[in-house]
Amino acid sequence: GIGHRHIIWVFRRCLSVLGYAHSKGIIHGNVEPAHILIRPEDHNVYLIDWTASIYKPATTGQGFRMHNRIYSAPEVAEKKPPLPSADLYSLARCMIFLLGGNPQTGDIPAEVDERIVRFIRFFLKESPIQRPQDAWEMYGMLDKIREEVFGPHQFIEFKM
Repeated sequence: GIGHRHIIWVFRRCLSVLGYAHSKGIIHGNVEPAHILIRPEDHNVYLIDWTASIYKPATTGQGFRMHNRIYSAPEVAEKKPPLPSADLYSLARCMIFLLGGNPQTGDIPAEVDERIVRFIRFFLKESPIQRPQDAWEMYGMLDKIREEVFGPHQFIEFKM
């Protein structure tokens, strides 16, 4: 898997994409590892495949279109109304996978700092209202965790 020092910037960039989309009323609806493209040379990340996205579900009445039993939030299978927290749940499962953990069980490698583990687990609460709703707020929290764990920001080459 990707080391936890690098997973921080991957996670932050995904949160910024989702934060922007959610601010425009768009829920991705199908966040999974295959939809996260990493460009290592400049630490860029792309979140692709927006074909299952939902635009302003409270207004349009649109529901979830896709269900991935490993990465989708519990409310997706239950056909509950789409909320940003579903994307954030899926993103946390993806981060577990990218760290080399087991996204299905939620097991995270032992070498990952406990502060990062707690942050990821916060996204995985069963109830959508107990999970984070705001990707931008989580972006800020992750930035603070990054500084606590690794110190001041510095670019560290990432090779895949």
